[in-house]
Amino acid sequence: MKKTAIASLVAAATAALAFTPFLLAEGPCGRGGHGGPGVGIPHRVMKQLDLSEDQVTQLKSLREQFQESNTDLREQLKAKHDELRALWQVEAPDKEAILAKMAELDPLRTQMRERHVDQRIAMLSVLTAEQRTTMIDKMEKLHEFREES
Repeated sequence: MKKTAIASLVAAATAALAFTPFLLAEGPCGRGGHGGPGVGIPHRVMKQLDLSEDQVTQLKSLREQFQESNTDLREQLKAKHDELRALWQVEAPDKEAILAKMAELDPLRTQMRERHVDQRIAMLSVLTAEQRTTMIDKMEKLHEFREES
């Protein structure tokens, strides 16, 4: 009985350690990856805004510009995340090396967050006051739904 309990604890601890890098390291664009939450306006919300063809074209152009202008930063973030993951996947992780790598990620994450803010403000400037109000209402409902689930 005692041996079974110890074996179970060892197995659980091993599994927890194996998944630690994936739980601690965010994706290259923050949690959610692929642009992450907060980038622009969610597609399902945009579909409900009754956008003109000109607005759709402008928003698409802004999104494409954002993707293109952030390619290098996304690649840098991915490389640092890969390095961090590798630091966690050794027999005896080095706390100082992990913290140093995390510190290298911080300015890159900050830079991406600032670019997300610029992107969202640019996208909001394309919308009318009524569309912005509708978007805020839809986004609030979306957040409430996510919190409930």
